[in-house]
Amino acid sequence: MINSYEFCIYLNEELIGLCDSRDINRITRSAVIGIVIDKQFQGHEYSFNAMELLIDFLFNRLNLNRIQLDTWSENKMAIKLYEKSNFKLEGILKENEYYKGKYGDTLI
Repeated sequence: MINSYEFCIYLNEELIGLCDSRDINRITRSAVIGIVIDKQFQGHEYSFNAMELLIDFLFNRLNLNRIQLDTWSENKMAIKLYEKSNFKLEGILKENEYYKGKYGDTLI
């Protein structure tokens, strides 16, 4: 049984990013998602549109009940995208990340 999906994000036949779902649990009908997009395309609608398509696929095609994600607390662009996609902050893992020489929180 497949427990992950990965999708490419293209713009005019150019690969600009990826989004994925993983840890799909058929019993609890849940999954974890993520998205990566080239820096030059961040802040545009491409990330939001890809996220909306992924969410639609997971809820409506796979009949999931819950989708979750996490990000580093300093990843302001991702936080803005996730909020726009109607994700809500559920918790904070204090000093769970180490990036560029400093510890930071993980938002879940």
